[in-house]
Amino acid sequence: ADRIAEFEEAGVDLLLLQFSPQREEMERFAAQVISATGAPVALA
Repeated sequence: ADRIAEFEEAGVDLLLLQFSPQREEMERFAAQVISATGAPVALA
């Protein structure tokens, strides 16, 4: 989350991410990284 904030401060507004296995890693990213930013997370 800190690294993403650094990119945002530098003016980066788009990150391209790749996950494998996709669903499990996307859920982990949402739970561990996005939630650390304080943004709302909805898991399907």
